[in-house]
Amino acid sequence: KTHQAYDAILIDLVDPSNDRLAKLYSQQFYRQAARILSPTGVMITQATSSYFSPHAFAMVASTVASAQPQRHITPFSINVPSFGEWGFVLSTKDKASLLSQPLPPGLSYTDTKLLDYALRQRPASLPPAGISTLLTPRIIDVYNRDMAQWRY
Repeated sequence: KTHQAYDAILIDLVDPSNDRLAKLYSQQFYRQAARILSPTGVMITQATSSYFSPHAFAMVASTVASAQPQRHITPFSINVPSFGEWGFVLSTKDKASLLSQPLPPGLSYTDTKLLDYALRQRPASLPPAGISTLLTPRIIDVYNRDMAQWRY
């Protein structure tokens, strides 16, 4: 537990392929993250591949939205050269605050134009998705079903 409030929380997770990892994709986890955000804070989480696992990506977005109903949730994807099309879910105080803060200086691979483009290119609609919880980690089955159709 912490009494500190954070202006930004960046969540970079491995994919939810087993029970232990699925706990990190739960409604309770994202609710805890929201509790330690400052009132104007931003949270972003890796949300699996929006191409290879679109249903899992949609479930992450639904789960974050259910855990943080007072916040604006923006699912989006960008092309990561070593991974391909990759999904993220951004949580902000409101829609207006998406690009209202300047990015920190010294970033090598992103700028305001790229971020603006990524957020405007988000999926028009996501497949129907439930939520994943600690007691019912649906994300595992959804992720594994999505990935079963691909051979590496």
